[in-house]
Amino acid sequence: MYQNKYPLRMLLLLPLLCLSVAVALAQAPFQQGKLYQIQSKDRGALVVSLQADHSLRAEKFNPANTANYWKLSELSGSWRFIHPATGLALRCAGSQVEVGENNGSDEAQLWKVEGDLLIPTNNPEWALALGEGGTLTMLPKDKALNSKAAKFAITPSAAAGFDDALTYRIHAAGQPRLVLGNSDSGENNARIVAETVNPDNRGQY
Repeated sequence: MYQNKYPLRMLLLLPLLCLSVAVALAQAPFQQGKLYQIQSKDRGALVVSLQADHSLRAEKFNPANTANYWKLSELSGSWRFIHPATGLALRCAGSQVEVGENNGSDEAQLWKVEGDLLIPTNNPEWALALGEGGTLTMLPKDKALNSKAAKFAITPSAAAGFDDALTYRIHAAGQPRLVLGNSDSGENNARIVAETVNPDNRGQY
């Protein structure tokens, strides 16, 4: 009798363990430091792009165009979509969508990913959608549920992003064995020069 208790307890605990793992995975679907495209599911070649005048448009994805990329930052189950080249964040302004300076206190910059809908956390009756002529707009959520224009996929990019918690070397494009360094000097304003890669040289990171 004693020997059978532990297998039974393990069987009872197994569903709870699986549920805990599933919840943990659901809370962190995106990776810090990676780049993503906000891609239309209805028109797969189109992605949300930040233009030079800071307007938003849906345009054909171009791997060389930095306007097409976004990084994600998590806060309490919601996400900020931050443009890596400008630091501007996607935000909902009533029935419109725009970008603004990345601001931790601006709740209009927080989004929920509900299936294939992007829902503003502080305005959950609306959803992001494609508008006329490649523009971006907001649709009432009840209409968005049945609208192909409001269906998006957050697609990982093949291009590498940066993680603020990591350190990097800056390699010369034409001579990859050379990196920027300061001769491992601990002094302020040390001269930056090209050096041969040395993993023990802290001035190269």
